[in-house]
Amino acid sequence: MNKARKIIILTALTFIAFTLSYCKLHDKQNAAKSEPKKASESQNNAYAEQKFCKDRVKKMYEKIFEDKMESFQTGYRVYSCKALCFNKSKEYIYEAINKGDVSTGFYSEKTISCVSIRIDSHRIDFYVSTIPNAPEPILEIFCWDDAPIIIQSTCKDCVRIFYEKLFQNKTDTVSNCSRKSLLPSKNEEDIYAAIKNAKVFSYGDPLDSVVALTVGKQTLYFRISTERPVSDHPILDIYDSNYKNLSCDDDFLLMPCVLKNDSNFIYVRKEKDADSKPVAKILKNQIFFFTPCQDSDWYKVSLIDGQKYVGYVHKSNILPYEKCSKKIRKKMEHLFFC
Repeated sequence: MNKARKIIILTALTFIAFTLSYCKLHDKQNAAKSEPKKASESQNNAYAEQKFCKDRVKKMYEKIFEDKMESFQTGYRVYSCKALCFNKSKEYIYEAINKGDVSTGFYSEKTISCVSIRIDSHRIDFYVSTIPNAPEPILEIFCWDDAPIIIQSTCKDCVRIFYEKLFQNKTDTVSNCSRKSLLPSKNEEDIYAAIKNAKVFSYGDPLDSVVALTVGKQTLYFRISTERPVSDHPILDIYDSNYKNLSCDDDFLLMPCVLKNDSNFIYVRKEKDADSKPVAKILKNQIFFFTPCQDSDWYKVSLIDGQKYVGYVHKSNILPYEKCSKKIRKKMEHLFFC
């Protein structure tokens, strides 16, 4: 009986070992068959993604040729359509796109690809969003030989683009500022009309300016970098009607200037009145700081950059940065850069 049991157990173990061996061999055969299929699927996916990215660049050029556009905008950058075409026909451009290279999964987000094309000796890189319904399918365009494809945006353009993005974006905070503080009016037409009529002041830094946007009784001041090419974040600071930085309570909008008249000094007045009590004295060629005001001829002034105003000076006595002599401007620039 024991011998019979041993034979049964040995037979069962042999069967189990044979079954496991067969299953492993079967799995290996299936894996070998599926590898070419997976490789084929991977190639198809890569081809589809490359075609998707190239099609986005083609659509951009289709719009340029069909609408006869003069400029094309991505983010805060504005590109010259004429420069992007390099005086080539539509067919030539499309052929260059078809022959172009695509680098997929660009950056850590894996949602950006780069389409590189060559037009004559020029290499142009188009950074494309791979998100199907992206509001801006072309994120940035870069020309390797520094061809002048970028058009300089005006300060008002930067503010307009900022509000276009703001109306598209429904979040509560933008650039560390509350959405409510950035909207003097909920009507888009009111905002865009105000941008068209806004005043622009020089901030003193050769690369910065201030746009004063007034809607009704409220004014917002945008300090903007106008450096070429326009940066991804040209709006450096935003100030409210009280000239206070919306994202920093201790910072105030103050712009450099000197006295305009030929006198050796002038008094800073406590109120907006020539007969008001003097609270400080400004000497000839002394650099001080003022805040532009659209509803008064008296400007708030400060003797130290970034600190709260000390009183008022009539605008007729103020000579702003852009109207100063070269020597004075250099002194002002030294204050900003050092």
